[in-house]
Amino acid sequence: MIKQLIKQWMGYPPPIKAVSHNIGNAKVFIIGYNKTGTTSLKTLFKQWGFKLGSENVGHLLTEDWLKYQNLDRIFRYCELAQVFQDKPFSTDGIYKPLAEKFPDSRFILSVRDNADQWYNSWIRYLASKVSADKVSPPTMDELKQSMNFLYRGYLYDSDVLQWGEENLYKPEIFKMRYEAHISDVRTYFEDKPERFIEINVGVSEDFQRLLNFLGIQTTISQFPHENRSR
Repeated sequence: MIKQLIKQWMGYPPPIKAVSHNIGNAKVFIIGYNKTGTTSLKTLFKQWGFKLGSENVGHLLTEDWLKYQNLDRIFRYCELAQVFQDKPFSTDGIYKPLAEKFPDSRFILSVRDNADQWYNSWIRYLASKVSADKVSPPTMDELKQSMNFLYRGYLYDSDVLQWGEENLYKPEIFKMRYEAHISDVRTYFEDKPERFIEINVGVSEDFQRLLNFLGIQTTISQFPHENRSR
């Protein structure tokens, strides 16, 4: 399935709104948890003309990292594009071997205002897609039967792999992991400020900070807002 998805993705027409920047061919990894504005950032980089990695391929390669700690296929996949977001790049710890493998790469940590806001957004989005009542966190059976992405039950496989079935969807566990991820990333890049930026797509000033970080010149004046959950 991965090879087929790569062939389909490589055949997509390239973006047409290229912009000038100062990062050359350096990889850009968006390493914030899902539901921190990662889709908005993907849209932005696409509008700017960067080649983005395929989310479908990335999701299917996540098991290589979370289950086997094997990065061979992920590294090879990273050679095919410049900007990457969502799984496996949004999972804990993977930014460390990526930073070593690609020494010129840049890392963007997307965050929300606080852990409560992030968790509530995650649950609202997932409930709207999977739960029968569109409000409550999905049951294990709903996850296993869901056809929302890739294959039946992928959401179950994916979330259990990342969080553990016993932790779904415990707010205290999710919030603790979210805050720990942010803290770990900040610590790792503390002495590498030229390679790292933390942004909140809900903060207008962070748009200009991102432009400065990448040396982008663009007519776009704000973050796009994608995948909003209410």
